[in-house]
Amino acid sequence: MSAARPQFDQVNIVSSDMEASLAFYRRLGVNLPEANVWRTASGAHHASVREGDADLDIDSARFAAT
Repeated sequence: MSAARPQFDQVNIVSSDMEASLAFYRRLGVNLPEANVWRTASGAHHASVREGDADLDIDSARFAAT
């Protein structure tokens, strides 16, 4: 009998500086196209990308509080 193992499939990050977070993950090589970034007049609030079988979501502190 094999035991079921947890499957790592999503990371959610809350950021107080979305632009710095986007730049950081892009420098690490994460493909975060601008089309995947939700922006309003007050700036970026949400970004998401799927890498393989996992999702990376970055939310502004303001967006996460809602």
